[in-house]
Amino acid sequence: MAFTAIGLGGYRWSDALTRLHQSRHVYSVTLYTSVCWRASLLILFVLAPPTYAYREIAVEDGGSISGQVVFDGQVLPPATLPVHKNRAVCGESMPDESLLLDAHGGLRNVVVILDGIHAGKGHPALPALLDNKNCAFVPRVQTIAVGQPLELRNSDFILHNVHARQNGHKTIFNLGLPYWSEKTYRFTQPGHVLIDCDVLHTWMRAHIIVTDHPYTAVTDAAGRFDISHIPPGEYGLRLWHERLGEQTRSVSVRTAQETRVRLTYTAEQPRGKRDTESVGCQKARKCVPHRFAVSLRQRADLADNQGVIESKELKANLTRGVETDFPPVPDCHVARPTTPG
Repeated sequence: MAFTAIGLGGYRWSDALTRLHQSRHVYSVTLYTSVCWRASLLILFVLAPPTYAYREIAVEDGGSISGQVVFDGQVLPPATLPVHKNRAVCGESMPDESLLLDAHGGLRNVVVILDGIHAGKGHPALPALLDNKNCAFVPRVQTIAVGQPLELRNSDFILHNVHARQNGHKTIFNLGLPYWSEKTYRFTQPGHVLIDCDVLHTWMRAHIIVTDHPYTAVTDAAGRFDISHIPPGEYGLRLWHERLGEQTRSVSVRTAQETRVRLTYTAEQPRGKRDTESVGCQKARKCVPHRFAVSLRQRADLADNQGVIESKELKANLTRGVETDFPPVPDCHVARPTTPG
């Protein structure tokens, strides 16, 4: 027999006990959730590495770092890269500028980055420039700060485009640049940006290293660099080169003093399978662009010019828009440079 307790005014005491039990259950669950949430925050606070936003401050009696980067290894004769399009403007070949040395081993286009600095001089006020000039990206290597304007320009009489990839993979932007056109872009995060020209200008390449502070440099033709107005302290000095890879060392900066360093690369970074394929296809002068990079007609014309396609029927299928597999010829866009961490 069911029993229901009824008090004054017909109040059901069993209902009251049920509500009390439910409220205690809800309170216990809420308390448990709150404790777990706060514990999670504590764990994240303790284990997660701290992040620092760069701050601009007045630097008084700052020091500087200057020096030279040299290559002490076997130097191969300068290579050339074949030109597949606009030969009347660009010529039959272009020099390979991925490894440039002077007569004394001075290494050009090495990026020098000061690590471990969180406050210092202001960012550059002027915009950076990437020009398409004489069928090449100028400059080939540069550094830029997050948020700094980058002007994209075409000074040639032919069509170029600027295809920017984050760390050489994810597309950031892909902009066409007709003759004498200009566009502006601002990067929102640091990292390595690989630049290619996809209108069959397979020899064109540039590298932009985006940082969250202005303490960077790129070595000149003699391998020399200078970084100034550095707050005194202990830092890391990181080098990056598109073919020779990355190296780091510690450096001390003293008040109003110049710290001089000499840094040496002794061997070229070992190439992976894809890098080997890229060099091989350049030497063979038979370069077929990626199947999704350009139209079928462009790929057919390029392959025909390079002597890859000997069958007229195969070329006709490509020209009519019939998707046809190419013979096993290396792809000249597969090489990926190293990425600064």
